[in-house]
Amino acid sequence: MGESLQKLLVVALAPEWGLLSKELSFQKTNSKNLFSIKNKPGCALLQVGPGEWCEKRFAEFLQNHKTKSVLHFGSCGALTSHLNPGDLFQVKSIEHGGDVLNHLQTPFDLNSENITTSKTVLKNKSEKEQKALQTACALVDMESYFIAKQCSENNISYSGLRGVFDRLEDDLENMEDFYSEEGDLKQPAIAINLLKNPKLILQLPSLKKRSDSLQKAQIPYIIQYLNS
Repeated sequence: MGESLQKLLVVALAPEWGLLSKELSFQKTNSKNLFSIKNKPGCALLQVGPGEWCEKRFAEFLQNHKTKSVLHFGSCGALTSHLNPGDLFQVKSIEHGGDVLNHLQTPFDLNSENITTSKTVLKNKSEKEQKALQTACALVDMESYFIAKQCSENNISYSGLRGVFDRLEDDLENMEDFYSEEGDLKQPAIAINLLKNPKLILQLPSLKKRSDSLQKAQIPYIIQYLNS
């Protein structure tokens, strides 16, 4: 059995925590995609990959480690028109396939919202509106349920911190899968996507700016969690 941790940061994708490495010093461990945090004994970060891959990665972690508390952070999509990129929320409840997880920790001075976890990317306004009607949720992601469910089953405290990346109106039809199972960027996939959709290159700077802004907004709350 590996080290027993007091607090664990969980994130799906490498680009979702890149700026955090400027605030904290991370060091690779013997466990894949698990990083200890210098000067934060008993704390670590786990990168679990996108979508349902995260379920497998987190289960593998729990086979070899223990933790008392999880802060699961990252990006999400808006299912209502009043939400905009950069809006930050703590997660009040999580829906997936009709199952709802309640009684989550909400430790921050932030608005709370309900989120639904989808197995597939909701690529257009119509799909997002349909999901909102089905679930009465304002946000959507592809990982929260799978992490929170395992936390519930293993008596681990779970908190969710999500920032809006795409608007209800944003069309993701031309966005291919850029990420590996581990959550790292696949450079060849980006190149192929740019060849298929040359106009995408004009969007990349604004998307990068949007991602960086979202990360910067989350960092104070992540530090607060680690210091509490």
